Amino acid sequence: MASRRQPTAERRRQIAEAALRIIGYKGIRRLTAAEIGREVGIADATVFRHFRNKHEIVLAAIDRLHELLFEGFPPDEADPIERLKSFFMDRLAMSRARPELVQFTLNYRLAEAAGVEGLTKAFAVMERQAGFVETCIAEAQAQGLIHQAFAVRPLALIFLSSLHATAYAQFKSCSRIPVDPLTVWDTMESLLRGAAIPAAARRRHTTG
Repeated sequence: MASRRQPTAERRRQIAEAALRIIGYKGIRRLTAAEIGREVGIADATVFRHFRNKHEIVLAAIDRLHELLFEGFPPDEADPIERLKSFFMDRLAMSRARPELVQFTLNYRLAEAAGVEGLTKAFAVMERQAGFVETCIAEAQAQGLIHQAFAVRPLALIFLSSLHATAYAQFKSCSRIPVDPLTVWDTMESLLRGAAIPAAARRRHTTG
């Protein structure tokens, strides 16, 4: 039996959420009006009362992903490394609660379905995350919390790569990859706070 009539904005949100789940768990090829209808509890035809086509649904799913990822963002701790920790732990908590989000972003056919506009939206999500991480690292360096010998962008890349790899490992339950968030963070924090002088700096020190 079809669900009761919902306001347009709420129904669009439900359809976008359903698209996230379908693409994440089943792949872009399974994103059909029939599949969405089953997920939401509506008739197939109702889907296209709210969206003109599949492309618009994918764009709405990307927008919903953005909303979910940046709800309550950014963290507000005074210590920039503690802000990074909150970001790191929150993202991993979300990936455990909503594993379809991890798979959604890794779907290799997403670009084909999303088109140029969708790719622009997806890159905006990545750029916002990367910008936040780089800002925190630069601020930490200015406060003397991270060694100046480290370049900001490579550190941000290492941070984000660790985050994404850990989220993926959690999703896949990879037994050979440590997936305890605190263990991974402790390692990352040791690197960020510069427990040791970088090799390049040591060489300059010993040859100077």
